[in-house]
Amino acid sequence: MNREIIWSPAAEKDFESILEYLQHKWSNRISRRFINKVDDNIELILEDPKIFPVINKELGIRKAL
Repeated sequence: MNREIIWSPAAEKDFESILEYLQHKWSNRISRRFINKVDDNIELILEDPKIFPVINKELGIRKAL
């Protein structure tokens, strides 16, 4: 089954804000580590989304932190 990751507008904005903060206050190396961690979670979601908690049963929405 092909799965698709759909980011909410709030999640996209948060991700961009975090990246900007990391690049401004830390370094590109730290920013890349953060991106890699997010990519790792995306892979986990694609493999088995049921490992993450449901936040909206009706729509089947889960949350990964």
